[in-house]
Amino acid sequence: MPEDFLVTLYTGSRWGAGTKADVFLQLISQNGTSDVHCLWHPQVPSFHQGSTDRFLLTTREGLGDICTLYSLLGRTRFKCHCLPFAWPKDQGGISPALPLKI
Repeated sequence: MPEDFLVTLYTGSRWGAGTKADVFLQLISQNGTSDVHCLWHPQVPSFHQGSTDRFLLTTREGLGDICTLYSLLGRTRFKCHCLPFAWPKDQGGISPALPLKI
């Protein structure tokens, strides 16, 4: 059964923070991994200095609790070093989970 996750990413406020590069995200859980998702909005630029960006990611199958995220910036793959929060979305609304420890 597909599962939805609301992912919130915070871009730092230091000078030079942010990117115009393509950003991709993959969710990793004990039950499996998601596809790689491209994070973008057709009308609002994302990942600017001091910004908060939210993306709704849908997985093909339920992943359960997420244990880590992988972020891909351009062609580079690395463990996400920002402070992400992921919430599984159920029929009753969005239930917050604990912050992910990465």
